[in-house]
Amino acid sequence: MQSSGTNNSTQTKFKQFVLSRGFNSGFSLELMVKDLSIALELARSNDAAVPFSALCREMWAVALGMKVGTDHTEMARLSAMIARVEL
Repeated sequence: MQSSGTNNSTQTKFKQFVLSRGFNSGFSLELMVKDLSIALELARSNDAAVPFSALCREMWAVALGMKVGTDHTEMARLSAMIARVEL
């Protein structure tokens, strides 16, 4: 929380929705995948190279497909599963 990586998600969402194990911030995984898909389509239509964005969209889609839960904060659970760590 002391570096330039601090943001709204690390300041509020992580503690409130992830560490609490609530995973209920009110924004769905499905909407996140939809929004990322729209952003990627916009980038592609403008011939913009956005490889990291494409990877992020795929990660969110994997979380959605695994049905780990419905909230976008479930990405933390998927990330922990991939890293084989417990949050």
